[in-house]
Amino acid sequence: MVKKILTFSVVLIGLVGCTTSQHVNIVNTYSLSPISYQKVGYKDEWKDLWPIVDFQDGVLVKIHPDSWESLTFGIKHCSTNQSKFFIQFWSNTDTLIDFEKSYFVTEKEDKVAIKSVFSSDQKETYFSSSSHSLLTKLRRTELAKNEILALWESNNYQELKKNSGALSLALETERFVGCPRDKFKLFISFKHEGSDAQHGYWLYFAPIEFKAFSR
Repeated sequence: MVKKILTFSVVLIGLVGCTTSQHVNIVNTYSLSPISYQKVGYKDEWKDLWPIVDFQDGVLVKIHPDSWESLTFGIKHCSTNQSKFFIQFWSNTDTLIDFEKSYFVTEKEDKVAIKSVFSSDQKETYFSSSSHSLLTKLRRTELAKNEILALWESNNYQELKKNSGALSLALETERFVGCPRDKFKLFISFKHEGSDAQHGYWLYFAPIEFKAFSR
């Protein structure tokens, strides 16, 4: 009986050791100012990798590049034909986005236009370079800016996704922009409804290396 218990204990310890492992990954993070390669420790909170950026114009934005690299397994997920990004906007003002005048700039200083923008559920197209597209209006959110940021800081991702009033979009580029090890930048062009004046903001992307645990 004692032998059976010891055997079970060894097997259990072995299973626990096998089911929890540490992996090293690389993704692209971003900032309102130029940044370089970052190497951080263990991260399980996406807010540290893909933050909500405040444009100080009544607009908040978060971007999730559809590319990643696992250093542990030597696997890279990155299309070299075109690049794709998932983006969320929050606004407390009547703001319009001009995706035709928005664009990426690669690490080699190549300008890459946006090909299409559609809802994350793919039910509605907001912009297409192959046809005339109107400016995309950001709907006003019911939550104040500080309430949205508080949800993000508290890791309340489900509430943020369902009830924050974000406009969730998927964006595809005309050509390849970059993989997780690359640096590039995005210019987003805005204008206020009822005004002809346009302005924009740059977002700077750079690699961030981090460790994560999986079971």
